[in-house]
Amino acid sequence: MKYKVGIIGCGRISSKHIEAIINNRERMELVSVCDIFEDRALEKSLEYKKNVKSSNVNIYSDYKTMFDNEKLDIVTIASESGYHSEIAIRALENKINVIVEKPMALSVLDAQNMVETARRNNKKLAVCFQNRFNPPVKMAYDALRQNRFGKILHAAIQIRWNRNNSYYEQARWRGSWALDGGTLMNQCTHGIDLLQWFMGGKVKKVYGVLRKFLRPIEAEDFGSGIVEFENGSVGIIEGSADIYPKNLNETLSIFGENASVVIGGVAVNK
Repeated sequence: MKYKVGIIGCGRISSKHIEAIINNRERMELVSVCDIFEDRALEKSLEYKKNVKSSNVNIYSDYKTMFDNEKLDIVTIASESGYHSEIAIRALENKINVIVEKPMALSVLDAQNMVETARRNNKKLAVCFQNRFNPPVKMAYDALRQNRFGKILHAAIQIRWNRNNSYYEQARWRGSWALDGGTLMNQCTHGIDLLQWFMGGKVKKVYGVLRKFLRPIEAEDFGSGIVEFENGSVGIIEGSADIYPKNLNETLSIFGENASVVIGGVAVNK
């Protein structure tokens, strides 16, 4: 059986979704793409068909019409973040499994509604947190599961990147509260996911500081935070889009009673 897949949102990141479908062509096939700009959808369909010669990919500008016309097993959502919950819930109600880009949603309530809809319809809901599969991250998490760290004392995530003005000017929704959020929600969401994944347990308290230092956006371009967990461990978050002149590092540090690890590189890959 091959899973029939549709893609919603044909911007820059959708190429990664197409690459994944191509690399798993024995189990998946792309049957439809959707974007409000049909030329983008056409471009992505051709990108896929260039690698999978026999495929027919239907093009839509309205995802609701796509759900009505196609018998999809999976839909991947790569639209602006502010639309993630609306699209995901509609897909799940149509009995379609969902893979959604980060961030999952822009509010806790929307995220909870997505989870509840998936459970009610007995469908899968997956979020793209691919950095969990980086080789050094996997090695460290295996060590964690083997209890080699002992008790985790504290951990820190640093995201020191550059997103200059031209990045935000490419799309007016970037950096807006309604459709994107700021640096913590966008650039830092992978790192924050890794931090809470390693720390485990429930969060007791969060406090921090947001700043809009340089960028012409509604939301923050710098954020920092302290996360207290119920088990007493402490997480530290530092995220910036203002680093001069380019991306410097994304570093995850885990400190336990018996072991320490620092995973660095530009994107927690060293």
